[in-house]
Amino acid sequence: MADVVYSTMRELAPVRSGALRGSISKSVGVGEASVGPTVPYALYVEYGTAPHMIFPVYVSCLTFFAGGRMVFTGYVSHPGTRPQPFVRYAIEEAERAAPTLWNEAVEELS
Repeated sequence: MADVVYSTMRELAPVRSGALRGSISKSVGVGEASVGPTVPYALYVEYGTAPHMIFPVYVSCLTFFAGGRMVFTGYVSHPGTRPQPFVRYAIEEAERAAPTLWNEAVEELS
């Protein structure tokens, strides 16, 4: 079951730099398994974010390129991000596959 969650989660994880997908790990013990991403921003990718303000913390202004020119500003009004529920979808896929996996395991033991 952990293999299904792991492979599906890696397949569905959105990729910008590859760090999120690369952080997905799997640990299997006796009667238990743990699968999931370890980067701190995975929660924001999974559930999205509401619109919010971004202010500089360690500098006096924010600096970035927009429309081919450098912008200096004291704040940015971020529109938020849409959810990308790759963890939830991986778990739902494993739930759908569970009966088949169970039957295969029982047949192997017979």
